[in-house]
Amino acid sequence: MKSTHRRFDYVRFGEAFEERGLVDSKTLDHVLAQSQATRTLLPEILVVENLVSDWEVSRVACELYHLPFLTVDLYEPNKDVLGEFDPSFLRQFALIPLDRYGDLLTVVMPGLVPSDVLESLRLTPTMKLLPVVGSVLSNRRWLNEHIPGAATIAVEGVVPALPFDTTLEDEDVNGSGEEWLNIFDQADEAVQLDLKENQNP
Repeated sequence: MKSTHRRFDYVRFGEAFEERGLVDSKTLDHVLAQSQATRTLLPEILVVENLVSDWEVSRVACELYHLPFLTVDLYEPNKDVLGEFDPSFLRQFALIPLDRYGDLLTVVMPGLVPSDVLESLRLTPTMKLLPVVGSVLSNRRWLNEHIPGAATIAVEGVVPALPFDTTLEDEDVNGSGEEWLNIFDQADEAVQLDLKENQNP
């Protein structure tokens, strides 16, 4: 699978809100500067400061990057898979590994995270990531309930260990999203195979 690097970046994501008339340019500049200066999650700033609704953040991420929407309220994360990851990293970025089929990992993002953050979830060089768009509030709520210490994390306290690259190129934003469709097909095949094996032991 091609790396997701150079695909998800907060500058392009922020511009999408301005293009849709959800945030004016002055506010967007301020929020982007705040996100970069404090190393916080842009979607979380937008939601916590009541600039954009949680639903709109998720909707824009889905539309811009051709990703499906799925919250942890609709699909309970596999606790065995959750245990494979550093809980502090998951809390820091409000990420929730949903399930794993072989080398295919489905992860719920809080709206969107930068590509370098997402890539850091790879446990092996061959692992494929299937990111889906969740919501900021549902991810935080689930983490608060299921990972000890998550309740102490606030927007001000989110300090990513990885740098945010604001010079990322805007690749495949307006494209067909064929790469993601191929990943979804692979995921569906893996799920169907797993179901058949469980039905015919």
